[in-house]
Amino acid sequence: MSAGDRFPPERRAWVEPETGTAIVQLTNTPCINHAPYFLNQAWAFPRGRGGESCLIVTSYRDGGRANLYAVDEASGELLQLTDTGEVNPWSACVGRDGSHVFYGAGRELRAVEVATAYRSTVAVCPGDAHVDTGSLSPDGAELVTSAFSGESSTHGRRNALLAIRTDGSGVRTAYETERFVGHAQFSPNGRQILFSSDLPRLWLVNRDGTDPHPLRGQTRREWLTHESWLNDDEIIYTHWPHALRSIRRDGTGDRAVAAFNCWHPAPRPDGGLIVCDTALPDVGLVLIDPRTGARRTLCQPRASCQGYQWALPEPIWDGPTPEAAYGPQWTHPHPSYSPDGARVVYTSDATGHPQVYVATV
Repeated sequence: MSAGDRFPPERRAWVEPETGTAIVQLTNTPCINHAPYFLNQAWAFPRGRGGESCLIVTSYRDGGRANLYAVDEASGELLQLTDTGEVNPWSACVGRDGSHVFYGAGRELRAVEVATAYRSTVAVCPGDAHVDTGSLSPDGAELVTSAFSGESSTHGRRNALLAIRTDGSGVRTAYETERFVGHAQFSPNGRQILFSSDLPRLWLVNRDGTDPHPLRGQTRREWLTHESWLNDDEIIYTHWPHALRSIRRDGTGDRAVAAFNCWHPAPRPDGGLIVCDTALPDVGLVLIDPRTGARRTLCQPRASCQGYQWALPEPIWDGPTPEAAYGPQWTHPHPSYSPDGARVVYTSDATGHPQVYVATV
């Protein structure tokens, strides 16, 4: 199996009886297959936006190694994009023009063209930093990722937000701290970076690394998680398992959007709707109006939603975290919208292996 190889469609389609939603299953190979992390765009356009579309999928079908594939949305044909098996599993991030995908391979940020499967190395991170989930700036000039950046002569081991120039011209440390950093996301206007930390969880820092500050206070009894930008002024997050909440970027206006067990919330590109998965109990993928809190069920993924910690009142605050605590990520649906807001991609292991699905909104 080599980059550039094409494989026949695995797709099947049906209308879900409970909801009347049209569902398309894109992968059907007995191995791990999953969409990109829900904070990242999953749809690509090999010849630029306005042309045919495809879904980017991470699949372990090649000897149990993680590689990227592009699934043509119309025909279902699969195009293998990488063949080294070095893909950091949740790092795929479609470029702003839709024609290529950035991804991590150990310390390297790489890019692959969706039309040709041509691969190049964009940058190598300092120290032993790995490119994990990343976020593109609005102009696509930088990708920010959270990483361990190495030893400091005065502060010892350091964690950092690394901003990588997508044209290959270099890597800069946007922010450095002894605290944990994760889930880095550029604001829609590109001026700030939202990231998660220990306690409190929600933090903002300017793009140039100035004015790092928590967005709100937090007690150990408040389990806050899965933050993302709703629009340029508002951030949504989960107060697990009680509510989907939102807060303004200046720290005011903290409010409950909808009081239910919203898990991984992802806004539609225009911010007019939010899709989320649910667990304990799993009531399916839910669409939420952020203005009114009104909601309805989109479909029923029936994923196993593993992770024993979700049934407990608090996250793990201290010490190492075993994978079983929060479950293999590919057992979670992690829904996200298409660029036009008309479809939602999600992952489900309902068949016994994680597969990638698309639901029409």
